Amino acid sequence: MMLVVVLIFIYLYELLYFKPALNLFRFGMFWISVGIILFYSASFPILTFLNEIIEVDISLARETFKLVKVGNVFLSLGYLMVVLCPLMPIK
Repeated sequence: MMLVVVLIFIYLYELLYFKPALNLFRFGMFWISVGIILFYSASFPILTFLNEIIEVDISLARETFKLVKVGNVFLSLGYLMVVLCPLMPIK
């Protein structure tokens, strides 16, 4: 997961600094990159320490999965924006 995050940050850096005139609302790869970053930031700590959380308190583990669901929502919104990008009007 860390390799994917690093590659996405490199991609976003190049996209924002070397191609500043792009309309990012119509650029599908931008949205999927943002969705993956938000998913990893919401879910990575939970998925990394899940075994330790379960050992400490199983009810806490059940509650932390709500954050994983939030991460899944961000990832799904990123996929949805990739589909909707060609339909957005050009301004």
